[in-house]
Amino acid sequence: MTFEHYLSQGTQAVEKKDYKSAVNSFLQAIKLNPSQSEPYFQLGDAYDRLGNYKKSIEAYLQGVRLKNSTVETKTTFSLSAEEPQTTLEVPTLGPDHIIIDEEMPEAYFHLGIAFGKLGEYHKALEAFQKALFIDPEYAESYFGMGIVYDYLGDDTNKIASYREAIHFNPQHAESHYNLGIAYLDTGYAARALDEYEILKLLHPQLAHKLMVLMQSTKKQ
Repeated sequence: MTFEHYLSQGTQAVEKKDYKSAVNSFLQAIKLNPSQSEPYFQLGDAYDRLGNYKKSIEAYLQGVRLKNSTVETKTTFSLSAEEPQTTLEVPTLGPDHIIIDEEMPEAYFHLGIAFGKLGEYHKALEAFQKALFIDPEYAESYFGMGIVYDYLGDDTNKIASYREAIHFNPQHAESHYNLGIAYLDTGYAARALDEYEILKLLHPQLAHKLMVLMQSTKKQ
């Protein structure tokens, strides 16, 4: 069997939600060609779906190493302290850095999600920030950061992250929903209602869930 066969076999197993078989196929693909990053990323996704987040992280990290064996990027960003004008500032890469690959933001995003599920929130933030260094408009990473900041109890950065996700992808329904909840939690009920109105068009089910929470908050 060839590398391509096992890679295709693993992808088909994922589509059928047979993640254990997918893991076995991707491992076989890696055994045949350990220098290719794609099966590591696929393997990381399969492990994540099985709830094995440590192995998911290991696979994603190896995929990242293969894609980018020479550049180690560390990032920081700053946030305004005011709401509702809070904004995120993502630094620009200096000339000594390399924009890696269009696949890398998604890889770092999944790595961040896996770290978050293990409760390693600062490592999750670092992964999301690396994705944003490569693609400053990658909405999913802002969304992931919002979730992490929620776990950390950081309302300011949480709201700012969801707002940035929406700025770069206005159709991102989950960000509108989470932002609505964040507004409710911080006493901005009118702004939560704005998110509800948007969700009625984007995702009626999430709109309904948000309305239930808004009504519950009013009763308290």
